[in-house]
Amino acid sequence: MPTDKPRLMIKHFLRIALITLAGTQVAVALSAKYWFFELFTHWPHYYILAGLLLLALMIWKRMWASAIITILIIAMNLAIITPYLDTSLAHPDPYAPENQIKPVGTELSLLTSNFYVQNTDQDAFKTLLDQERPDIFIIHEASDIWQQDPESTFGVTHPFQYKTEISGIRGIFMASKIQGQFRETPLGDYIGIEFTPELDSDQTPYKILAVHPQAPITADYAKERNQQFKDIAAYTQYYEDQGYKIIISGDFNSTPFSPYFQEMLEKSGLHDARLGFGLIPTWHSTLPIFRIPIDHSLVSPELIVEEFRTTTKIPGSDHLPILLRLIIPEAM
Repeated sequence: MPTDKPRLMIKHFLRIALITLAGTQVAVALSAKYWFFELFTHWPHYYILAGLLLLALMIWKRMWASAIITILIIAMNLAIITPYLDTSLAHPDPYAPENQIKPVGTELSLLTSNFYVQNTDQDAFKTLLDQERPDIFIIHEASDIWQQDPESTFGVTHPFQYKTEISGIRGIFMASKIQGQFRETPLGDYIGIEFTPELDSDQTPYKILAVHPQAPITADYAKERNQQFKDIAAYTQYYEDQGYKIIISGDFNSTPFSPYFQEMLEKSGLHDARLGFGLIPTWHSTLPIFRIPIDHSLVSPELIVEEFRTTTKIPGSDHLPILLRLIIPEAM
């Protein structure tokens, strides 16, 4: 006589899987209350994939009530990621006329890379620079191999350079084709590098801030990262009130789905340059199945984002570099 045991085991497994998936959504809902729950906010695209797989199996097994709950979970996560898939958000351009004539302004390209502190393959990065030719590049986790030297290989193309006094995981190196002033800026207990270019009087003034907030792997680290987010928002408000447009780029150790990241965007008024170009995951570069977007460029909403994407992987780095191309319109 045939047994229903295999069928019952499959249904039992699907119910446990649904409870687990629903549990992640409870953690997401409580993410602003407890630092550990915030870690569950970074994976909505994977919750969608898991939900679709469960949904197919539930329909096969005619588990209609479970299927409805799964559909609701999928819908909630789709709502979270949809803005990054909406191409109408890719070019927030209040200045371009309806015929899409390219606006007049300063074109700028910025390459940002978490190089990884133990990586020494600068030749691979030089090859990447030759391919992308950014006006400015930023290196995070800059070890002692990154030093200010206008006569170096990088100095040939980017002679204006600055490296933080500290090296290692907190070290930052910035180099520019454009002449300007560098300054270390406190962010929480750490620092960022501010770059203010020297411009003609008819050009819109702007500042670039390179940041690397703390990874939220403990309660104290999460608190420090969130304080850095608050300082970034305060920095933006202060300099925009003085007439500057702001560009902030770096490894934020947060996806855009974190409530703390969203709070920073709201308070600063900055635009996420990734919007409309896709999720564009950047970490972990060697684990594409589990990759999430934690490297970002945030810009004043008046700036016109033409391109935001990852570049070729740098051997030895666990992050994909990001490239930002934008226009800073004149007479703003």
